[in-house]
Amino acid sequence: MEIFEIRSREKSLILCSQMTSVEWHKKLGGGAIADTILDRAVSKSYKIFLEGESLRKIK
Repeated sequence: MEIFEIRSREKSLILCSQMTSVEWHKKLGGGAIADTILDRAVSKSYKIFLEGESLRKIK
């Protein structure tokens, strides 16, 4: 949580994930701590969702 506080005062913080915030909440164990972490992570966020098939070539 400390990194969110420090970075949010002066700089941007970019988080990328393939999990939704609901999935992160479960992964963080739920409860008040998970709520606090996610509140800080998404409070001033922009969400970008990519759709369609991957452009990477499968080997």
